Amino acid sequence: MGLATDTNIIRIGSGQTQAFIAGQIVGDGSGLTNLNAAQLSSGTIPLSRLPGTVVTNNASGVTLSGSFTGNGTGLTNLNPTNLSTGTAAINISGNAATATSATTAATATTANGFAGALSGDVTGTQGATVVSQVGGQTAANVASGVSAANAATSTNAPGTIVARDASGNFSAGSITATNFTGGGAGLTNLSANAITGGLSINLAVLVPGGGTNILCFTNGILRAIQ
Repeated sequence: MGLATDTNIIRIGSGQTQAFIAGQIVGDGSGLTNLNAAQLSSGTIPLSRLPGTVVTNNASGVTLSGSFTGNGTGLTNLNPTNLSTGTAAINISGNAATATSATTAATATTANGFAGALSGDVTGTQGATVVSQVGGQTAANVASGVSAANAATSTNAPGTIVARDASGNFSAGSITATNFTGGGAGLTNLSANAITGGLSINLAVLVPGGGTNILCFTNGILRAIQ
């Protein structure tokens, strides 16, 4: 053993079982063993010297277990199927084809149920929706128009919409129009007094001794024109 008065001196002898070093040692310490890490006051331990079970900031492929607390805003690639409790206050964009419920949704292809009242052409709550208007027409007007169209007939029925029969015809009482065009061969019970324009009828008359004269009846006057 060294003497109590020794300073910065290592004494080695046959009766000395321990060596004590005081002060600052400079040099290669690779041969030192049983060092106490609690005595490290400065410097950095290389990652290669840490055990494999130690997790560092740059570690990858690490599996952790247990419960964790704190701010998880930096976590990425989380699997939502692993959420077992609580409510995720998140916004989802894209296709939610497998979603079973949503508190709010700007658009949805299909929905089994909804809460609140609709607005626009269809109003009311779920289970009590009402068609208020169609194309700017009230539901009452649409219903009235449909009823009138369904009641259309080809017969002479007052106050109904005219529908042609299988032959394209219909029956009517008096028809008023500014002008009619087409063949009038099927007209009957015509009144000559109702004719306001000129009426011209050509008649071929045989003349005794041979030949033919053409007589023209126009506006009540009969005259020969040949």
